[in-house]
Amino acid sequence: MSALRAFEAVSRHLNMARAAQELNLTRSAISHQVRFLEAAVGAALLRKDGRGIALTAEGTAYAQRVREALAALGDAGQKLKEPSVAGRLRVSCQPSVATRWLSLHIGEFHRAYPEIDLEVSTASDVGDVYRSEIDLFIRYGNGSWRDRWVRPLAQVEFFPVCSPQLLNLAGRLQRPDDLAGYPLIHVADRADWGRWLAAAGAERVAAHIGLWFSDAHLGLNAAAVGHGIVLGDRFLAGEDLRSGRLVRLFDVAIPAPDAYYAIADPAKAGRPTVRTFLEWIQQRVQASMRPAPGPRRRRASA
Repeated sequence: MSALRAFEAVSRHLNMARAAQELNLTRSAISHQVRFLEAAVGAALLRKDGRGIALTAEGTAYAQRVREALAALGDAGQKLKEPSVAGRLRVSCQPSVATRWLSLHIGEFHRAYPEIDLEVSTASDVGDVYRSEIDLFIRYGNGSWRDRWVRPLAQVEFFPVCSPQLLNLAGRLQRPDDLAGYPLIHVADRADWGRWLAAAGAERVAAHIGLWFSDAHLGLNAAAVGHGIVLGDRFLAGEDLRSGRLVRLFDVAIPAPDAYYAIADPAKAGRPTVRTFLEWIQQRVQASMRPAPGPRRRRASA
């Protein structure tokens, strides 16, 4: 545990002295703990970077896992001091959120709060946040739902992603203009590709031609099996980027026109089950949206 805490502090500060000051240890003690951890995991976690230090690719991935594990241990200790939360909780979200994020992480919530009887349903209508049988809604929109309690969940940016197989075949995908030779996959709004291509300075690409899907889950799946290139984000495509099922192209990203929100009837927002789930999902979403190490990407100016 001492080695893990030392490495976690170093991974944030990228400075041995500041990490030592935070943990009230000597610099040599911090260095010893990190070397001990590298020997234990069998990989170099830090590398020299000029006069300072930086994380290796393995160190970046390991730091994220360590940070999540330490946070989970802290939460577990806190929960021992709190009364248990129990009862029925009904959550409604869009199909893409349920399929590409919530279903992948919901087991963590159930293990942490086994006495909450959670029911998850899906709805494609983003304006449908007035059903009395639902306790909490997760929707993508502009944040304006009349007479509802609303809290932001995730602000996202769009960037092109495709399968590694397509990237390997498309050896000439060096500049955004090279996208002209490959199918663009549109999700819901064809204007998003137009905005990204304008931001990237790609003038030879037809922004409105390609495949169209009504749901992000369908579009991302089509890209993952090699049917084209889609605009993804770290919320819905995060797990695919971490696993290598999708890779990011270029370094240009544009802000999404809307965001993801948690929405509830004001009379239900204060319920312990709702507050507990909202606290968990806010923390888990932010952790899952951290950049994944290792994907190959092209610079837009290349």
